[in-house]
Amino acid sequence: MEIINSPVEDIYLKYTEENVWKIYFLDELHDLDKNDYRVGLSLLPFLEMGRENVLKNINNKASIECFPDKLIVDVVFTEALSIGSSNYWTNLAFQWLVEMSNYDATLYDADLYDDYLREIAFNKDYGQKLRHSILKFLKKKSYK
Repeated sequence: MEIINSPVEDIYLKYTEENVWKIYFLDELHDLDKNDYRVGLSLLPFLEMGRENVLKNINNKASIECFPDKLIVDVVFTEALSIGSSNYWTNLAFQWLVEMSNYDATLYDADLYDDYLREIAFNKDYGQKLRHSILKFLKKKSYK
């Protein structure tokens, strides 16, 4: 059983006996349901920690293999694009995505993430540095 504490008190990720990750907040464990906005908000502190810092707290290979990387990135991109630009959270999600794809290229779902990234890259509500980093990343991915 693995537990990863967030920087926020009383929020943590737990790898259960059922071999699934759950998130603890509001005094109970919750499924990682991307349609539950409370789950999305509770995942944000893990973005601040960075993917490498989160994963170095995991000792079990099975729990690493089913770590909910895609869910974490998907929740932030979906929320960012639906409620308007948040340069801070979107940048953290992008950095997580880059770390994730550098760790294991098979984790990068081009059909899903390329659309998100293009939408952000061409939206001038986001900062220029973030938009240019995304374009550079997409260009690099297209050459592989």
